[in-house]
Amino acid sequence: MPPPGGSSDRKKTGTFLRLGEALTRELAGLVGPYVLSDRRWPGSSCVSYRYGGFAPRSRLREDGSRLLVIAGPDGEPVPDVRRRTTRTWRSTGSTPQALLW
Repeated sequence: MPPPGGSSDRKKTGTFLRLGEALTRELAGLVGPYVLSDRRWPGSSCVSYRYGGFAPRSRLREDGSRLLVIAGPDGEPVPDVRRRTTRTWRSTGSTPQALLW
């Protein structure tokens, strides 16, 4: 898998940001459920997002079991953890952190 950062990644990021902002405007004033594994979109009480795989990618462990993975900021596979967590490569601010790659 090529490392993140190509023009295709930037286009996808821009589309995602526009969609999140549009949803936040359209759904202003509505309150949605809080999902522990998701992050709320800045300024919204019902739009959430998460960073994780849509299609399963895995690596074989030494014991023969499979480990779900996603690409980290350097393109290397990291565990695709589906629980309440924060990833260390996220920055702070008003932009969704996982999109800053």
